[in-house]
Amino acid sequence: MHPEQIEFNKSRDFSETLTISFAFIKQNFKGFFKTILFLVGPILLINAILSGIYLQNMFDINSIMAGNRFPSEVFSPIYFLIIIFSIVANIMLVGIAYEYIILYEKKGLNNFTINDVWNAFVADLGLIVSTFFFLIGVLILFGFAFALISLLLSLLGAVGVALLFIIFLVTFFLLGPPLVFLISAIYPIRIRERIGNVAAFSKAYNLTKANFGGTWVIIFISYLIIIVLALVLTIPAAIVGGMAAMHSVNDASSVSSLLLTVVNIVSTFGGSLVNALLFIIIGFHYFSINEKENGDGLLDRINQIGQHNENNDDITI
Repeated sequence: MHPEQIEFNKSRDFSETLTISFAFIKQNFKGFFKTILFLVGPILLINAILSGIYLQNMFDINSIMAGNRFPSEVFSPIYFLIIIFSIVANIMLVGIAYEYIILYEKKGLNNFTINDVWNAFVADLGLIVSTFFFLIGVLILFGFAFALISLLLSLLGAVGVALLFIIFLVTFFLLGPPLVFLISAIYPIRIRERIGNVAAFSKAYNLTKANFGGTWVIIFISYLIIIVLALVLTIPAAIVGGMAAMHSVNDASSVSSLLLTVVNIVSTFGGSLVNALLFIIIGFHYFSINEKENGDGLLDRINQIGQHNENNDDITI
């Protein structure tokens, strides 16, 4: 029995969106994660190895306290290489995850290959990179605005600081989940609809605004799931890292750098795969609320019926 094709352009509530997201993950587990590992895996591996080396150096606490490794070792070439590879890995992960989803929508289950995903990603690389830096610019503007508000409130003294803290908590709690969706949804909108950054941002904003409550709930629940999975995956790295730090302080035999690198690789790969799960949920939520607000799937079905009728000579009126 062949697995059923999952429909994307369908309005769903938050429980249905989570259900279909996990159904998609189950159905495409092998193909989706194999694609991530083959295409993003080499970059993640390099970044994990560099992070392991960097952490091993940083755990030499005695040298840091003696002033031999700070700040030159903290901001070493490896540190900046980690930042560069992290950016590249993030761009590739989000781009390839959404390219896979869009190809599934266009071609159907098992009708495309890893090479098709790669070709689609390369063709859209300029679009994806420009979206990334556009969002960085937007976040910087928000950062400046928040810094300005913080400066003005700090002039009020302790009352202003307390008020700033309350505003931050309320804003983070209320706007955080929808903001996560807004930022991420721009990628599938641009890839699928071939529109500019500003137009995609505007559409993502309008979709989020019109479905604020549902968006908040689904992203909040999704993030709780993601955080739990990420914590489980980082426990081995935290334990080994703590052992390395204690051994350094006690001047005992150091924890194997190979072990530290291995657990860091597992943590890095696991964290990336967990983030890919979030992209899938966000993708299905975008399709759901886009169908609810714009009815693109309904229009496509009406057009298909019209085309069928035009080609059917037996139809009479």
